[in-house]
Amino acid sequence: MESRRQSSRHAVHNRGLRLLICVLICTLLASCLLSVVLLSQWSSQAKAEQTHTLPRWPNADNSAYWPALQKMIQYLPVGKQGALLYDTRTLVALEHATQAMHRPLTPDEQARTYAILVRTFSAETATAIERLWQQYQNYQVAIAQQPGIALPALQQLQTDHFGEHASSLFRQHNLMQAALQQDMP
Repeated sequence: MESRRQSSRHAVHNRGLRLLICVLICTLLASCLLSVVLLSQWSSQAKAEQTHTLPRWPNADNSAYWPALQKMIQYLPVGKQGALLYDTRTLVALEHATQAMHRPLTPDEQARTYAILVRTFSAETATAIERLWQQYQNYQVAIAQQPGIALPALQQLQTDHFGEHASSLFRQHNLMQAALQQDMP
C-alpha cells in the first residue's frame, strides 16, 4: 500500500514537474518569438532611417524621377561639415537624376524635391544642390544646341554655367575628351 502511495505521489510530482517544464518552454518560445518580431521591426526601422525612401507621388506621370532622386541623394558627396563636394561623383549624381526626368518638374514637384533635400541635408546644402542642379540642366540644354562642340569651347561653356566649380566637376570628363581627341587622326 505504501508503495502505491509513493507511486501515486511520484506520478503527481512528475506530472507537476512536466507541467512546469512545459510552461517554462512555452514561455521561452513565446519570448523568443516576441524578440524576433521586435528585432525585425527594429531592423526595418533602422534600415529606413539609414536610407532615404521617398513616398509615392500621387498621380506621378514622371515616375522614374523619384527613384532617380533617391539615388541622387544617396550618391551626392558631402563633407564632414555637411557641405556639398564638387567633383565627378556630384556630376554623375546630377546627370542620373536629370536623365530620369521625362519632362520639367512642376512647381509642386520642385517644392517637394526641395523639401526632401532640406530634410536630408542642411538648408544651405539643399540650396546649393538645387542651384547646381538647375545649372546642370541649363548646361545640358546648351550642349544639345551645339552638337560636336570642340573641347576649348566646351570648357568655356562649363565655366559659363558652373563658374569656379567647373574644373573640379568636369576634370575627369575633360581629360577623357582630350585623350580621345589626341587618339583621333
